[in-house]
Amino acid sequence: MKGLLSSLYGRISAIFLVLLLVLSLAQLLVGVQSARTFSRESDQSLNRRLAADLVQRFEPALAGGLHRDAIAQHIYDMMVFNPRVEIYVLDADGRVLAPQPAQAGLARDRVDTAPIRAFIEPPGPLKLPIYGDDPRSATERKPFSAAPIRIGGQPGYLPFAPMLRGFG
Repeated sequence: MKGLLSSLYGRISAIFLVLLLVLSLAQLLVGVQSARTFSRESDQSLNRRLAADLVQRFEPALAGGLHRDAIAQHIYDMMVFNPRVEIYVLDADGRVLAPQPAQAGLARDRVDTAPIRAFIEPPGPLKLPIYGDDPRSATERKPFSAAPIRIGGQPGYLPFAPMLRGFG
């Protein structure tokens, strides 16, 4: 081995091998990140219509105001169909109304509504994925889908997002 690295051919071969390994690792990292971004963008784009459809299911329970038991049942029903989805009801200021933060183990009781508004009414062409605050974490942000909803005549939002733990 020592004789191989002492020759010019051996050193060039070793440098080429190291460069090949480094570039392969870089290609792998870029590929994984691109696939992850594409997956999140696709999910967010495909779920855009689903968010509007969910509003039709939730609005009757919210017409007279916030009825937590009815909303909790709707959220439970939706999560039975797709257990990888988290659904929230927010007021216009981003306060989590349902599920109740204390009962749902949420780390935040309020989220920033700017990404939600940008998703619902983009100022220009919609560039996905858009990341918003994750109520289950004090620091994480993740892609979501959302639609406006009326809560007892007041504006609010119905965002939902895939659970990314272990997948993201």
